[in-house]
Amino acid sequence: MGVSFALIVHSGTLKRACRWRGLCFGLAVFSCLMLTLFIAPNAQESMFRVTALTFTGSFIGHVVYGLVLGLILSQKLPAPVRNKA
Repeated sequence: MGVSFALIVHSGTLKRACRWRGLCFGLAVFSCLMLTLFIAPNAQESMFRVTALTFTGSFIGHVVYGLVLGLILSQKLPAPVRNKA
């Protein structure tokens, strides 16, 4: 999922927006995980049961994941080129 985020960001975004987009990406992945766990039959038995602890840990983990992706990409992407026209 991190590679897909890098490709999406690299395909045409400003460098300064990478951190916020990384956070949004992490929250989107978290939301899809929770949606899967609550809607899919037997998902909680197959993966993990959603409790206050697992919900909080998963939320924090995905926020950190998204921010780290954004920070790494903001350092690796070249600075935007400004036209002097």
